[in-house]
Amino acid sequence: MKGIVCPVCGKKGSLQVKYIKTTNGNEIPYYYVAHYELLKGKTRVVSWHYIGKNVPESIKKQTENEKEGE
Repeated sequence: MKGIVCPVCGKKGSLQVKYIKTTNGNEIPYYYVAHYELLKGKTRVVSWHYIGKNVPESIKKQTENEKEGE
């Protein structure tokens, strides 16, 4: 994935999914945008913006447009 525009800050980032396990064993997806900002030595500094349990339409459109362009 080349990147998407973050709905929180407007910068480019990478859409990431983190699965959280509930007490009854189900896994719920939580969507985040990761921003790889700078290098400190050999380590990248990553900031995360929480998107929610559902992907917004603006991000869905961006990922669909990217798939069509391949």
